[in-house]
Amino acid sequence: MDYKDINNKQAFDKFKIGVLENLSNYINDLETNDYKKSVILTYWLKDYTNYLKNESKFNPIYIPKFKRGSIVEINMGFNIGSEYGGVHYGIVLNKKDTKENPNLTIIPMSSKNTNIHKTEVDLGNEFYNIVNQKIDLLSTQCDNYIADLESKLKILDMKDFNSLEDYNSFVNEIESKISLTHIKVKELNKCRNKIIHLKQGGIALISQITTISKMRVKDPLNQKEPLYDIQLSNKTMEQIDKKITQLFIKEY
Repeated sequence: MDYKDINNKQAFDKFKIGVLENLSNYINDLETNDYKKSVILTYWLKDYTNYLKNESKFNPIYIPKFKRGSIVEINMGFNIGSEYGGVHYGIVLNKKDTKENPNLTIIPMSSKNTNIHKTEVDLGNEFYNIVNQKIDLLSTQCDNYIADLESKLKILDMKDFNSLEDYNSFVNEIESKISLTHIKVKELNKCRNKIIHLKQGGIALISQITTISKMRVKDPLNQKEPLYDIQLSNKTMEQIDKKITQLFIKEY
């Protein structure tokens, strides 16, 4: 029966109820046999429903344009068999991304195991080190912002202003500095929280290359997020290209 035909709506309603009952029964059984899996599946159903509800309103122009080799955090969902799923980091393969492009082709990443499989590329500590370098830079910037702010506060205590207008102008400048400092410190703390959960040593799962909607991107969604402008080196991307060629391109 073609349930897409509106004339079959009554039959479709019964079919829909049956499908949802089967799903509910399956999750209930999982709670007993594999509780963790039941929770992960339920979380994904919630996320998937939200994706569908927001699909018509999603506009990729509000998400950063990604360079080849950029690292993104993505929700790959609840997948079947040995397909990679869950929230993971991924390496962007797009040669030229645009603001209007709704999709990304990515290689999922995983923490490093003892042995590197022939379908994987060892990334070493590069990802961890790049994020750590960003933390060092942000930390220096925060120190400079705070030192400048302290200097201006001292001037405020000592300076004689010619008019109330001059005083208000100087206070506004200080308030602006406070706001900028707050933003920069918040950015630094986000990066620090991100690196806490990073394991030193990662691998690229070349055999799991996939194309995803940018709706699945969790980080970065703007220029202030930890993974913004985090990009693997050309040397590493050349190793990845070589492995892709070995696995997927026939040699003549």
